[in-house]
Amino acid sequence: MSDKATGQPIADATIAVWEFRTYRERWRTRTTTTLQAVTKTENNGSYELRVEGGFYCNVYAYYDDPRSPGCDYIPQLHSFTLETGDEVTLLFEMVPAASILFEGDLLFVDSSRPPESVGFTVIPVEPGSECDECILTYGTTATSHSQFINVSHTQVIIPVHTVIQIKVAASHTLLIDEPQVSQLETGDELRIQVDKYALPYNLNLTRDFIQLTETQVNETEQLGFYVIAEKRDLEQTSTLLKNAEAEFLEGRYVECYADLREAYTKAAYISETVQAMYVNASASTPILILFLALTSTSLAYLLCESWAQRLLATGGLYVLLLLILVHVYTGCQIVATPFLLLTAVLSILASFLFTFIVPRLLPMTTTTFFSMAKRNLKGRRTRFVLTLITVTMLVMSFVALTSFSVEHGFTTTAISTAPPEAEGLLVRKPLPDVELTVETQVAITFDPLDASDIEWLQKKPEVTLVVPKAENYPTRSRLGVLSAARQRLSIFSVLGISPRGESEVTGMNQLLVEGQGRFLDDGEEDAIMISVQAAKALKVQVGERLTLSIWGTSIEATLVGLLDDGGLSRVRDLDGDPLIPEKVIPVIVDGEVIDTVVVPCEPSEVVVMDWQTAMKFSFHVFLSRIDLRVETAVEALAFARWIALERDYWAWSSEEEHVTRVGIMPYLETKGAFIFIPWLIVILNVVITMINAIYERRREMVILSSVGLNPSSRRWALTLPTSRSSLWRKR
Repeated sequence: MSDKATGQPIADATIAVWEFRTYRERWRTRTTTTLQAVTKTENNGSYELRVEGGFYCNVYAYYDDPRSPGCDYIPQLHSFTLETGDEVTLLFEMVPAASILFEGDLLFVDSSRPPESVGFTVIPVEPGSECDECILTYGTTATSHSQFINVSHTQVIIPVHTVIQIKVAASHTLLIDEPQVSQLETGDELRIQVDKYALPYNLNLTRDFIQLTETQVNETEQLGFYVIAEKRDLEQTSTLLKNAEAEFLEGRYVECYADLREAYTKAAYISETVQAMYVNASASTPILILFLALTSTSLAYLLCESWAQRLLATGGLYVLLLLILVHVYTGCQIVATPFLLLTAVLSILASFLFTFIVPRLLPMTTTTFFSMAKRNLKGRRTRFVLTLITVTMLVMSFVALTSFSVEHGFTTTAISTAPPEAEGLLVRKPLPDVELTVETQVAITFDPLDASDIEWLQKKPEVTLVVPKAENYPTRSRLGVLSAARQRLSIFSVLGISPRGESEVTGMNQLLVEGQGRFLDDGEEDAIMISVQAAKALKVQVGERLTLSIWGTSIEATLVGLLDDGGLSRVRDLDGDPLIPEKVIPVIVDGEVIDTVVVPCEPSEVVVMDWQTAMKFSFHVFLSRIDLRVETAVEALAFARWIALERDYWAWSSEEEHVTRVGIMPYLETKGAFIFIPWLIVILNVVITMINAIYERRREMVILSSVGLNPSSRRWALTLPTSRSSLWRKR
């Protein structure tokens, strides 16, 4: 092995032989790697390795002087099949190199999490600077070699005094062209913030997506859809994009990404909404056509007496209403014309079937029901027209003066007054909708966080304290049993905490009963705390050994302290909710279970331990939330917004005795007189309906009484003989 630039031998370099074997397992191919041999070069650069052949091997050569911050030579690779008994001579001419260390998270606005794998490929720009044996691919992808040459997955080794580009391959591909790279000397190291180079790509990605969404909205509006709210939201995304462009030029990269993420998320929701409009409009068109057919038939029954008149009126009204629908309703323009015509024909045939043919096959007393509403037909027609006009005016005023819409985007909501001890931030995944039934045994009240989220937050320079909390889902039956020498106690919940952090954030250490042991220490795996009432039920004291058994998994721990029952019930988290876990209980009325509800556990039903110990019950205990403390110079609400937008989490900020929740979530947006107008519509409709019902009943009572019949009897029916005269008879 020698230096390609000087020809001098390289001593103490590493030569490693790795075996690569590929296996076929049903529908997939699996590759295994095994280190067969490794050695160091001599002072003259020579080396010798003896391995048994018969496999495909990769021979790696790399060297790093520990006195320099970066790697000194580009690692090299020779790949070939080594047969048994072969003797192979490999010559390595090492190219002087420097290192680039990428820092920060590679974030893209169209994803809520960083890419699972990232690949870095060095691309020489100058002709003649290629090196066939040099390793130029790094990172965590399947084609990278970082794990075999003992370098970090965020480290890239580049040739010195060479103009290069670095291709970053993740969920998206981007090129990094950094002028300082060509100025590096052998063994130097350059640290680069990868998110800085991802932002221009995110800017272009967001800008193009907003323009595409604008085009989509404009085309939808031209078809006749009502997209006023969507156009207003698009204006907000454009404003956020302009703010992000200004923040990028000012070097405010965190704020830039947050605005881009919010703009892209809102534009994506608008695009989904517009697409849903097409689906809903096309799906509702056949239903509306059938409704018009039935409406035409009903109006014909109301307006006409003979069957011929009814048929003609039905056809005329149906054609008129159908023409109006085709002209004003966008769904008719979306669906294919043959389908529209077929639906129209089938709808009117179905209407004829159920209103003209079927009644002729039913008993006479049933068919006469359709004509009962036509007594005093002229007056009824007048009242019907007046009522229809009134209701139409009310609906039109409601549509014109009010606007209700369910939106989805980043929101900031004031929740409640913060607990006096609580201060900082709380992060959790969006809360799921909890649906409880009589049979509910386990309630999914939270979406578990990943353990990697703790490390992600700890790396943030703004964060000074990370406090995870682990707990189980609320259950209807006991979770496990806590046992002493001869006593057993049913346990409904395990509460895993970070003792020092929980003491600072929620003041949980103040719940320790004086003279009854001590509070937990961080990382103390064989210690638990319980409430005073639980200790009395078990007849144990501080210092005794207890056994906690949960579904076949048992741990033994020392009771180190007792907590006040009342205090444990009252302590609140940063979001204002009880810190103590919950359970499911049935609601019993008259000895019968009618429902189930989720309520906080009794303090005597909870075991408190270190969160890492609690996670040993991995199938039952999960990370439910993470509390944070940030630097005093950091604005907590702005940092919470960044956290919520980066990974689509919800964040609660507790400042100045107020709790504010931020996150991407649905919300109801209202415009106009949204209280008075709906209330007025409801009142007027109810009044009109009641007046009509009273008026009609009075007339019927007068008519029936005038012929000597009892108006309260329901045994009277109207039959229509062949003649036009009506005859009242008793069944």
